[in-house]
Amino acid sequence: MNIKKILGTISAAAFLMTGGVYLPDMELNAYAAADVSVMEPTDSTYDLIKELEGFSSECRWDNTQWTIGYGTKCPFDHPVNGSYQLQKGGHTVTEEEAREICHDLMQYFVGMVRSNCAGLSMEQNQFDALISAAYNHGNVNACPLKYYLQGTLTKEEAYAQYLEWYILPGSMYETGLRNRRKREADLFFGGEVKAECSCSEDYAGTYTTKNVTTYLNIRSESAHSLSGAIIGKIDAGAVFTVTKANGTIAHVQCNGTSGIVSMEYIQRYTPVLYAPPTVPAQGADSDVNGDNQVDGRDATDVLTDYARISAGYSSAFSASQKIAADANKDSVVDGRDATIILTYYASSSVN
Repeated sequence: MNIKKILGTISAAAFLMTGGVYLPDMELNAYAAADVSVMEPTDSTYDLIKELEGFSSECRWDNTQWTIGYGTKCPFDHPVNGSYQLQKGGHTVTEEEAREICHDLMQYFVGMVRSNCAGLSMEQNQFDALISAAYNHGNVNACPLKYYLQGTLTKEEAYAQYLEWYILPGSMYETGLRNRRKREADLFFGGEVKAECSCSEDYAGTYTTKNVTTYLNIRSESAHSLSGAIIGKIDAGAVFTVTKANGTIAHVQCNGTSGIVSMEYIQRYTPVLYAPPTVPAQGADSDVNGDNQVDGRDATDVLTDYARISAGYSSAFSASQKIAADANKDSVVDGRDATIILTYYASSSVN
């Protein structure tokens, strides 16, 4: 039994009995759970981070630092800073390795929440939301959610203020950050899970881009909409995997990044099957006499000219006839060419 919770309720009742105006929203929900000093991240904490950050197997520049995996700082050395958003680095990790990196760094964020919320109690969903806030912007001390736990803001006040907290107005990140703040606030105040995904695996398969000239943005899955934060891109013409979709948005996996894209700009990938080039059979182009067919008469003409040459006379063939007569393309017109022509004639006659 939580004594602080009971005392809070008694105090509120006494306040009401003395003629005061009691605001239920001011009841300190901080007294409903464990002290922050003993709280630890759970699978739900890591799942939330993965959901909001997305996964990238490649190191990339996010305009402030090189990140990898679930948005954590890349542990590898880079000789220079990135020069543009989402520039790729030279390092890769698996999802298992990304979770290990995230796990190693998590105690830093746990320490941040514990120190900034010292003396306060909270539920696991509230702890997870604060960890996500620390993970994202690093400022928990002046966070509206903390003020709610302290009892200096009502639920409505804290909720409204948090939706405007660290959203970088006017930047390319604003929409994604607004979605993230709402997700964190909903989780904090209601333990709500992310929007239910009704996407079907009937759409699953291999896809490529459609009507894309440069690249297609991959967005975070957290908002389950096309307004989520940009976490990667698909180059025009690239081939990637769709795991599920609903006709409007598709869950994709491309080059180690998982997220959402618009189905307006993708289509199923159909490999182009190239037939091997047809190689003409030897003798097929040996129409020596120019009657538009290869037959025994052409072979006879070859043998006649071969005998003429063998007897010391010049060839009677024109330049084009010599090319046609040289059936085996060895630059010599002789009996072997006549044999090839007769063989071709016999074969084509049977067919």
